[in-house]
Amino acid sequence: MKKNIKYGVSLSVMALLLSLGSFVYAQEDNSEDSETGTPVACTMDAKVCPDGSSVGRVGPKCEFAKCPGDITNIDVNAGINLGSGRGEVRVKISDNDKDGIKDSLDTDDDNDGILDINDKKPNDNDNDGLNDSVDTDDDNDGQSDDVDNDDDNNGTDDNNFKTDIKEKKIQLKTEVEGVKDELKKFKEENKVRIEAMIQTVKMNRELFKTEFESKKEEAKVKTEEMKARFKEGLKVVKDEDKKISAEKIVEIVAELNVKLTEDLSSKVDKIENVLTSVESRISKAESKGTDVTSVKAEVEKAKVAIAAARTGISTQAGKIYTVNITSESTLKTEMKKIRDAFSADIKTVRELVKQAHNAVRVTAVTLAQIPKIDEDVEVDSQVEVNSNTSNNQ
Repeated sequence: MKKNIKYGVSLSVMALLLSLGSFVYAQEDNSEDSETGTPVACTMDAKVCPDGSSVGRVGPKCEFAKCPGDITNIDVNAGINLGSGRGEVRVKISDNDKDGIKDSLDTDDDNDGILDINDKKPNDNDNDGLNDSVDTDDDNDGQSDDVDNDDDNNGTDDNNFKTDIKEKKIQLKTEVEGVKDELKKFKEENKVRIEAMIQTVKMNRELFKTEFESKKEEAKVKTEEMKARFKEGLKVVKDEDKKISAEKIVEIVAELNVKLTEDLSSKVDKIENVLTSVESRISKAESKGTDVTSVKAEVEKAKVAIAAARTGISTQAGKIYTVNITSESTLKTEMKKIRDAFSADIKTVRELVKQAHNAVRVTAVTLAQIPKIDEDVEVDSQVEVNSNTSNNQ
């Protein structure tokens, strides 16, 4: 009896193996190698599928065939549709950190080194406290992620990244063009302001030039008249050398007065050029919202100093130095008086020019002390007003 049972079990095992072998053999692929053209024979292994069925290896790589309903080879970074028509089923697999492991199986969805169970927000697009891997509505728009093509609710189809990038580029380009237009407008407005300022400076110089030339012409006529009277007064002097020396002194004083007033006028023009350059920088900084109140006050002081210097120069240009000779004994004293008076007058005018120079220097220093002034305006914004205020000698 025991012997019969033993034989019976052995026969059952053999029958099972034969049936399994025949099943595996039935799964053997008869395809050929694409390179050599030789038939491919895979090993007769079997894989048990989740639904209880079995699959074998198939060529040309002898990989296990797919189990019924198997979707493990779906691209985890894309959504796909299985089937068509009204029976369509949409499958969407999320992989937030793009590590090849779908979020439902990934223990660290954002790949930050913190396990999702300890991570407060491993991947929570709508900040509702639910991880996107378990949230059925990632952007909280009331539409299930299975049918929502815009999970992040940015207004762009998630499956069309190129369109999203293109739209962002267009938006950025528009913003950049807007900034360029504003800068262009600012430069044009500032250019108009600076040009108006330069024209004002030129006009004031022309007015001074007209007055200055008029004073010189008046002085020239009066000087010739004074020389004639002086020469007549020298008749009381018997020493010819003294006469010649006295006439030279009068001539030299008259010539020096013309030359020095013209030189000082030219210096004032240069000082004013610096002030104009400072004003142009102030204008640019003010248009950008910089507080330039303190330096504008110094500009006004400098303008007053420049005007005072020009008034002094014009007055000096119209002066003549008369000598009254009554006797030969007083000639030396009279000639010393004319020299001393001329020196004192020129010194006074030079002091006025120096004060104008110092006023502009203080203005420039005050401008430089304004925080970030060189970041607000171009450092090389030099403005020079070309205007002739003197005649050729």
